Amino acid sequence: MANGAPGDLCVLHRCDNPPCVRPDHLFLGTHLDNARDKTAKGRGIIGKKNGRYTHPERSARGERVNTAQLTESGVREILVALKHGAGLTELGRKYGVCKQAIYSIREGKTWKHVERL
Repeated sequence: MANGAPGDLCVLHRCDNPPCVRPDHLFLGTHLDNARDKTAKGRGIIGKKNGRYTHPERSARGERVNTAQLTESGVREILVALKHGAGLTELGRKYGVCKQAIYSIREGKTWKHVERL
């Protein structure tokens, strides 16, 4: 192990300190072993441990996304209009987006942080 890992094996750290080179802190494993070790130690970004959940303020959402074509107030207006029976195509034309964007808002797939009525 002192000269690198053989074949497709990785050098994993028991101490979780990547710069550490103490031989008793290192062990060999496959990529799958490495992924399982990471998850077991709570370093994975799976489910509720994902940074989007643990630090939502760091995630670009809504108007903070540099490609956003709508505003939060526009999304609220769209939700009200949908509640009153407005069509997807009609709203898409009015707000300059495709009807799929309106559909995704209606279904709660996008703009989830905007309060639903």
